[in-house]
Amino acid sequence: MASGDSLAWSFAARWQPPLPECHSHRRCNNCVKFALNWRRKVLDTIETSEDKS
Repeated sequence: MASGDSLAWSFAARWQPPLPECHSHRRCNNCVKFALNWRRKVLDTIETSEDKS
């Protein structure tokens, strides 16, 4: 995990282009869709890590 900080997803979104489905904003740093995608990726990473243990 790169960060457990609650702002990690927002910080990452500042430096990435918006999600393809996000047309109403230039960046997704306050976007619930980006936040939920970030959460899913973190949980998938944790599950994959636990499977290897």
